[in-house]
Amino acid sequence: MINYKKPKNISLRELTDDGLIKFFNVIDDINELKRKKIKNYEKVLDIVKDLPDVDDDYSRTLFNAPSIDLTLTFKDRYYFAEYLHKNIHNFIKEKNQFRNWGLWGWLALSYIEILTDNFKNVLEKYQYLPDAGINRGSGVPLLYRHSVRESYLLYDNYKEESKIY
Repeated sequence: MINYKKPKNISLRELTDDGLIKFFNVIDDINELKRKKIKNYEKVLDIVKDLPDVDDDYSRTLFNAPSIDLTLTFKDRYYFAEYLHKNIHNFIKEKNQFRNWGLWGWLALSYIEILTDNFKNVLEKYQYLPDAGINRGSGVPLLYRHSVRESYLLYDNYKEESKIY
């Protein structure tokens, strides 16, 4: 398991615009290897070194935000969403953070090892970075692809029934 510097517990943060771009570029670089059919895990690990840390200048702490445990692992995204819902739902709802792209990107960054099977299965960038269709030209949002936000929203809406998704 890759263990880049992360605290055990941390208050919710949001990626800055520069942090979102840096995260986007790293994932895009990894996917470029896939497009070129280069299957070299060491190259992926070398690219991963450019990811922002979860608590550096590429993100900022959200005021009065709850803490989450970054050492936890989850059987699947349902249990991940359940954990997030139990720990951050009141904050998300009260502070209307449903469209805070920096927060959702930061959450994906915080659990990126779990979401990518320790960088062995890195999916497209919109699995980790929320896309509202604003800067891509198409105007068609791909928010439904985000691995953290969408799982969270499914759990929020359907609770136990969201397991089937």
